[in-house]
Amino acid sequence: MAQNSNNHFAITCSSDWNGADRNYQNKCYRQYENAWISFRDHSLYVTTGKYASLVNLGSTNYKSWASGLEQFGFSEFPDLEKNLIEIIEKYELFHLDYQ
Repeated sequence: MAQNSNNHFAITCSSDWNGADRNYQNKCYRQYENAWISFRDHSLYVTTGKYASLVNLGSTNYKSWASGLEQFGFSEFPDLEKNLIEIIEKYELFHLDYQ
């Protein structure tokens, strides 16, 4: 999806999606013109709609965000919360958080 559709977060189509799309394994996924648009849409996607309440966690509470994304069914990948936290801590990405 990332190479062919610039969809770097495997965001599926939704009823309000009116952009380009591609089907992978019988599922509709959003297609983007470039990576920047994919990243921007991801930011909007996880701060609005059913994920909007996560904003109340603050921008530096990555553990609660990871838990919330898993609870809200953000991804079909198993152990999303655990994997996100492991990656953030392995690469010390929390140092990039704005306080």
